Amino acid sequence: MTNRKPSAKFILNKNWEQIMKPTLQEPLYQQGLIVDLLGYFSNRYNHNATFEVFVREMPKNRSYLFLLSMINFQTLIASKAARVVQAATLNGRQRGVMEFGSRRAHGPEASILAARASYIAGCVGSSNVMAGMRFGIPVYGTAAHSWTMAFGKELDAFRAYHKVFPQSTILLIDTYDIEQGARNAVKIGPALKGVRIDSGDLLQESRKVRKILDAADMQHV
Repeated sequence: MTNRKPSAKFILNKNWEQIMKPTLQEPLYQQGLIVDLLGYFSNRYNHNATFEVFVREMPKNRSYLFLLSMINFQTLIASKAARVVQAATLNGRQRGVMEFGSRRAHGPEASILAARASYIAGCVGSSNVMAGMRFGIPVYGTAAHSWTMAFGKELDAFRAYHKVFPQSTILLIDTYDIEQGARNAVKIGPALKGVRIDSGDLLQESRKVRKILDAADMQHV
């Protein structure tokens, strides 16, 4: 493994020790492996490296299943999350990435472990409330489609949401039509903090929305 360090700095979450505590106490893992991995990612090495896993004792005749279940899934999520966090860094400024993957997780427990893995990898928090309760992970969220659909008009839903959350208004704008949703969102005014799209061609749609926001002099969104 090379000793060259990339120029960008990767910041570990301050309470990583609390998040890692269940793993460090588990005899399945060597603590040295965890420390090495933390050092590897905190220094943002981007070259291949090999880490040794030492297993003291495993269930007879099915040990590999446990390893695949406990290690492969969580390292997969953490690796992907780390790449997303790295991609969100612009000109040395690390922008926050939130984990919202519970609905597509393999199950309830998998969603909690995925939230934990994402947080270790650099995400600022998760939408998974149980993960927040169990591991102390900051919990975040935005409006739901059901909120918008509960109102007769999308703009009415946006205004009502802003009334409830005036300091942190992030609107979900793809319940009906994304571009019209963006036009309705800008009517909230400068207090709008952000918009969310979770359907369609995200790259193309986000560019269209960006133009609508910029035309309304809302570059801060």
